[in-house]
Amino acid sequence: MSSFKLDVEPKRKQINQPFQIDLLKGPPKEISDPTELKKKSDRKVRSDKKVDIKTPITIEQKQKLMILARQESVKEGTRISITQMASKLVQDGLFEYESFPESEYDPTWKTVHVKLTQFFSDQLFNFELEWDVPKRVAAARVLTYMLEARSIDEV
Repeated sequence: MSSFKLDVEPKRKQINQPFQIDLLKGPPKEISDPTELKKKSDRKVRSDKKVDIKTPITIEQKQKLMILARQESVKEGTRISITQMASKLVQDGLFEYESFPESEYDPTWKTVHVKLTQFFSDQLFNFELEWDVPKRVAAARVLTYMLEARSIDEV
């Protein structure tokens, strides 16, 4: 019996040789920083960009926030979410008051999003520096104070 041999190796060498491109012969460019790819895409940044802060609050505070959002919705005639109401309270607090008492903070509580414009984010940053706390703690302190100061009006 005769044996059958595949003659593949010489054909591969012949195929690879004609397809070499001289432009790609230079040394390959190494990317040391993986974020370098992101830096190359110069995307526009929105002028009304907001900073999102997840603020922990107690269940009672969240219930009060939901009631206040519902009352505001009835008064305005449009639906106001919990995030919008929390953001409004923090902005009102940063605008009206200059000091906020310390409040209990537990990161395991349920969180509420607070979205601030750049102006209010800068004001909150000043309180962060003054109190030497992170952004979440400062926002929680302001929100807690505003929830305590705000009364629930019967509609």
